[in-house]
Amino acid sequence: MKVLQINKYHHLKGGSETVYFNTSDLLTKHGHSVVHFSMDDEKNLDSPTKEFFPKNFDLRNDKLINRLSDSIRFFYNNEARKKLEQLIIREKPDIAQIHNFNNSLSSSIFQALKKHNIPVVLTFHDYLPLCPSSDFRLKGKICDQCRKNLHINCIRYECYQNDRLYSTMLTLNSWLKEYFLHLDKYVDQYLFVSDFQRNAYLSYHDYYRSKQNRLYNFNPDLHEIKPDYVRGNYFFFYGRITEEKGIRTLIKVASELKGTSFKIAGEGPISDELKALNLPNVEFLGFQTGDTLKNSIKNASFVIVPSEWNENNPLTIIEAYALGKPIIASRIGGIPEILIENETGYLFEMKVVNELKTKIQQAGSLPDDDYLRLSKNARIFAEKNFDAEQYYRQLMVIYKKSMTKKKLYENF
Repeated sequence: MKVLQINKYHHLKGGSETVYFNTSDLLTKHGHSVVHFSMDDEKNLDSPTKEFFPKNFDLRNDKLINRLSDSIRFFYNNEARKKLEQLIIREKPDIAQIHNFNNSLSSSIFQALKKHNIPVVLTFHDYLPLCPSSDFRLKGKICDQCRKNLHINCIRYECYQNDRLYSTMLTLNSWLKEYFLHLDKYVDQYLFVSDFQRNAYLSYHDYYRSKQNRLYNFNPDLHEIKPDYVRGNYFFFYGRITEEKGIRTLIKVASELKGTSFKIAGEGPISDELKALNLPNVEFLGFQTGDTLKNSIKNASFVIVPSEWNENNPLTIIEAYALGKPIIASRIGGIPEILIENETGYLFEMKVVNELKTKIQQAGSLPDDDYLRLSKNARIFAEKNFDAEQYYRQLMVIYKKSMTKKKLYENF
């Protein structure tokens, strides 16, 4: 089977890109042919189909003369539609799986796929169809107001990075997809990465119900990773250092637990501000990846995920569990689905400093036998829920449903 994998970035940038590449590798491993379609970018990994990638653009950095045409492409990228058609004609894929396409490739690509009768699986990695800024946050608080007012609040409160122009464009784009293009008529199956996310979508529109599938993300190296059940001497946070990741709450706790060691890996817009606090028990490691990151996780006692937005299925937890590390995380979004209280870690209420502090103190005073139990349970949970072969079998069922609907299952 030839599978067209579509994502706006063809380089590692975030969770959706990780899933995009992991899925491509998994399909290739099982003998399928994978074709990529993305935006052209100097950061991209190499691809045999890069000649078909449409020109990238960045409205923030564009010269004034380019902004008008690029604003049009933001809503409807005609070049992306044409390039995708050319790719389809050459490669003749059996099915397409779309990840992140918004505000670059745009909804135009769905028309190209439909024209050539390509079954479509759309994977949601965030909440963009429901919330123009994608994260259900308003001024640092969880928000669900757009359901009632057609996303107007996004403009009113400048929800996207406190930028009224971008917030307006995102709102208009949401209207375009929902009320004019009617995206649902182009999609054969939806793939959600948590029950929380799936239920959020179903609460907005019933048309998702007949095509919905929930499939947790997976760890491609799970069975090659040797877990480390030895308790380390620090608590570890890694990821983007941004407001919604809850890093301020963690730093506040660290300032009150001066005898407890914390290490933080990652970079982001508030990195310098937090480093300037010079807390003696907090070490900033910078951006880490590969074996360096794995060693930082293995040598920790607990990994902390203090998120302050509705996380779906955090890869941070999936990666830590594989290494046998229990988690302390916010009770929000899809996290409680994959963190069992006092079995694989501890949950606390988002932003509640005293509760996070108590959980860290509880974790730090655990007897060795209890820590070992949590550590082994984390690995067992990963093996039951984040196994690549299990993911592959479930993904094939979703593909087949998409292809059967269009009577293309003989190619399966």
